[in-house]
Amino acid sequence: TAIEPEKLRKNISQINSNIYFLSDTIDDFKNFFNSEQEKALCDLESLIEKAIILSKDDTLSKEVIITTDLQVAGSIRTYQSELLHILLNIIQNAKEAFRDTTEDIKLIKIIAYNKEENTYIDIVDNAGGIDEDNMPFIFNEYYTTKEEKSGSGLGLYLSKIILEDRLEGSIEAISLQDGTMFRIVL
Repeated sequence: TAIEPEKLRKNISQINSNIYFLSDTIDDFKNFFNSEQEKALCDLESLIEKAIILSKDDTLSKEVIITTDLQVAGSIRTYQSELLHILLNIIQNAKEAFRDTTEDIKLIKIIAYNKEENTYIDIVDNAGGIDEDNMPFIFNEYYTTKEEKSGSGLGLYLSKIILEDRLEGSIEAISLQDGTMFRIVL
């Protein structure tokens, strides 16, 4: 069967975006422990939009709706690549959590706002939530609630380490009635 030209163009565009992102990721890992690297001004709205675009590459993206409510004033000074990787990890985890739910409307909402001296990024899903027995351990190294083949238990652990050590921020997970909220504070 023939592939529609427009669908082919969209898929090639997504593949190219992912190639550039992965190339940048390799550079980021090469520079990760470079103590001479400095924080730079970052447009948070653009960074969140980039995370959403980059997360549209798998089959779950067709079923999951990602919305935003971005009310951040100005730019923030941060390590942009590290923050992008953290956002992508949390979005991916939320999308994977929908595999175990029968929710008709699968929704991830990203809310960003300033409060006092801090910038908050809340990533909220309605994927059923994290079991309360697992909640105290989700940021522990090698702890995973996923099947053995699909989870290493490093994503949230590394996100927490990077946020605390590199970005001088914090992350927490909050159980909601029908899902989970991850709150990043910078």
